[in-house]
Amino acid sequence: MKSNKGLNEQDKLAKTTEIQAQLDDLDRLNNALSAMSSVSKAVQ
Repeated sequence: MKSNKGLNEQDKLAKTTEIQAQLDDLDRLNNALSAMSSVSKAVQ
């Protein structure tokens, strides 16, 4: 029973890390989009 709980904790940690990585990617995408829209506004 105890080893099962440990596995679940590891699983949760892995999922959290994965989600964090996806959030970082989203941040980068948002920054890129902001930069692009700034550039297109400057061009107009």
